[in-house]
Amino acid sequence: MKMKYLLVVVLVGVLCVGCGQDENKSSKVGKSSPVVDQQDQEQMFTQETMDKINKVAKPMLVKAEKATGEVAAQVAVQAEQARQRTAEFTAALQEESAPVMKKTGSALIVAGEKVQQVAEVMGAAKTVVIKNKKGKIVLPHRQHGKSFGCSACHGDKKPGPMKLGKDKAHKLCKGCHKLKGKGPSNCSGCHEKKKAAAVEGC
Repeated sequence: MKMKYLLVVVLVGVLCVGCGQDENKSSKVGKSSPVVDQQDQEQMFTQETMDKINKVAKPMLVKAEKATGEVAAQVAVQAEQARQRTAEFTAALQEESAPVMKKTGSALIVAGEKVQQVAEVMGAAKTVVIKNKKGKIVLPHRQHGKSFGCSACHGDKKPGPMKLGKDKAHKLCKGCHKLKGKGPSNCSGCHEKKKAAAVEGC
């Protein structure tokens, strides 16, 4: 009897321990399973979301990079074209302005020479008297300077007193008068006749 009772107690104990372990297992599985599932689901959701974002965003990023590269290339091309146009415009401007600058420079030189000539003429004596055996010549010096400039008679030298012999004077003065069709070309036209000395008592 005692043996039967002991055997029943052992069986009940084994069953209780076994059931308790099953309950613990089922409670552990029941309690941990939703947490694990939720974490897995969150990770899966996060990964799926990232995959979708990458799927949409990656082509956009590639396009953006390509567009940025194309824009940068276009900007570089346009900058080079602008530089070339500027260089061409500058060269054309220099080429076109060169004759004008040359003419302007020449005009300034000529104007300067004219101003100098006018100053020299205005500073020149009104008349110059050339004495010689045939009779003195009164040259309207300033008038000649205004009409023909100093260099017509004085040449490239600085205007000033000059020696005129018969041959040189005839060639210079008479030759110019004939060439221009103006001014005297015979002796009496330039030379003043010597006045005879007054006789006492006349």
